[in-house]
Amino acid sequence: DKLESLEVIPPLWFLLITPGFPISTAWAYGNVRRGLTNRNNNITIPQCINHLQDVITILSNDLEHVVIPRYPLIQEIKEALLAEGAKGSLMSGSGSTVFGIFESEAGAQAAYSHLKSHADWQLQVSKRV
Repeated sequence: DKLESLEVIPPLWFLLITPGFPISTAWAYGNVRRGLTNRNNNITIPQCINHLQDVITILSNDLEHVVIPRYPLIQEIKEALLAEGAKGSLMSGSGSTVFGIFESEAGAQAAYSHLKSHADWQLQVSKRV
C-alpha cells in the first residue's frame, strides 16, 4: 500500500437534531430498492478529509430516498439546518437524527439557539477533532 501524508481540515462543528419519533432501521433497509454499495462513489480518505468542500460534496445517504417520503420532517430539518448556515446536512444512518456541518462553534451555537424552540426536537452541538 502507498501511504501519503494528509492535510487535516480544521475542526468541524455539528448540530444534531433528533425529532420526536424513531425510524425502524429494519423498515428503512427493507425498503431500499438498490444494492447497498454505489460503485459510482469510490471515495478515498484523502478526498474526504483534505478540504471541507470535499466532505460536503460527497454527503450521501441512500436511505433518505426511502425515509423522507414517509417522514417529510427529515427534509424539513435538513432545510432548516442549511437555512441556519450549515455547509451541509444529512440524515444519519436510517434516521431519525439529522446533522448539519458548521465551520465554527459560533455558527453551530447560533443555529442551536434558533432551532431549540421546536419542542419535540432534541438538539446537541458536537465537535469533530
